[in-house]
Amino acid sequence: MQSVYRPKPQRRDSTAESNDLLCILDERKAAILVLLDLSAAFDTIDHTIMLTRLRDRFGITTTCLAWFESNLVNRSQRIQKHGKIPAERPVVFGVPQGSVLGPLMFICYTAPFGDIAHRHEINVHLYADDSQLYLASSPHSDEDTIQAVTRIQDCVAELQD
Repeated sequence: MQSVYRPKPQRRDSTAESNDLLCILDERKAAILVLLDLSAAFDTIDHTIMLTRLRDRFGITTTCLAWFESNLVNRSQRIQKHGKIPAERPVVFGVPQGSVLGPLMFICYTAPFGDIAHRHEINVHLYADDSQLYLASSPHSDEDTIQAVTRIQDCVAELQD
């Protein structure tokens, strides 16, 4: 579940996650928690994938899709370094930072993250570019712990694809 960039931040999301972890511990199980921080996440969004996701997953088409596209394509930037300003360079990845649409597009772009985690039977909590994967394991069974860690490894490998 994504708990940032919503009109009213959902404290329930982090409370529910904390409750999930406490329930795991109350059942005398081990909680395995993996924290992921996506570096420069907003700058790495592929425009083609973003537009395809908006169309295929969210059903955004025609004029509305063209509107999103206009916020992504034909952008350029200049970076001043040591007092020199080079020629403009095209921006081919990322969403406009500081914009209203940027966070919304990021949420749409990362929507499959939860699907992948759930396919591996892993609980997930998303907060912007920080993600938490967690699941229970028997503290007395090496085999159970190995299986849990393998599920997490498989999930992370699929996320990287």
